[in-house]
Amino acid sequence: MSVVMEYKRRLEKDPKDKDALLFMGNANFDIGRFEQAQDYYKRYLDLDPTNPGVRTDLATSYYKTRDVDSAVRELRAVVGRTPDHEAALYNLGLILSQDKHDKAGAIRAWEALLKTHPNHPKAMEVQKQIDEMKKS
Repeated sequence: MSVVMEYKRRLEKDPKDKDALLFMGNANFDIGRFEQAQDYYKRYLDLDPTNPGVRTDLATSYYKTRDVDSAVRELRAVVGRTPDHEAALYNLGLILSQDKHDKAGAIRAWEALLKTHPNHPKAMEVQKQIDEMKKS
């Protein structure tokens, strides 16, 4: 029996199995089934609305389906509860910069990222983007 089938059976037995919901959300995300991933992530968040990692994954799945406004809303919710959440800050800055053309918002998100995670793998790239946005 495949791992996916095992988790599907777990959800049939217990639709509130958070581990199974997260696994299925991630499995669907990994194969590009972003709308299905959203369903599992939302079901997970109905049970645990404060999980910043799952909410960030939901935001990314929204972004992948070009629902930019929902992605921004979810990322802002993460940052509101967990102001130093690395992935949420990075992704929020990226989306605000590239998709929403909100330089000020992107700068705020990325400056918060660099303040809380100065050794972020993309710190130099982010600082360069901040500097360029401040010049223009």
